[in-house]
Amino acid sequence: YALFFETMLPSVMVARDALMTPMTGSMFPNVAKIFIEGCNEMERLDYWDDVHGLKMTPMKERMVSELTQDAHVEIVSDENIVTNRKEIIAFDLNTCKDADLDFEVPFELHLRDNDKSR
Repeated sequence: YALFFETMLPSVMVARDALMTPMTGSMFPNVAKIFIEGCNEMERLDYWDDVHGLKMTPMKERMVSELTQDAHVEIVSDENIVTNRKEIIAFDLNTCKDADLDFEVPFELHLRDNDKSR
């Protein structure tokens, strides 16, 4: 998580390039992958309907707007996952360069069948 979202990977790559060659070592772990999957946590938004007795629905509307504009990295219960998981990109940490970290990747998510009675 921190290597990508706290922008620590470029610092690790500088240390790697200064201290290591393919003949003198390897990064561990040597692969980093980014995955995406969709979730539905509507009950999280229901909080704003009654905040200690106060109706705060304007905040609920703002949260909906914020949550649907950008991707978020969060811990989500498995029962709230509503799509397949898709690998977006994988990096070989022994060879990746700083320029590799700026990427765009097309992807497609599909709703999964959550019917557990089958």
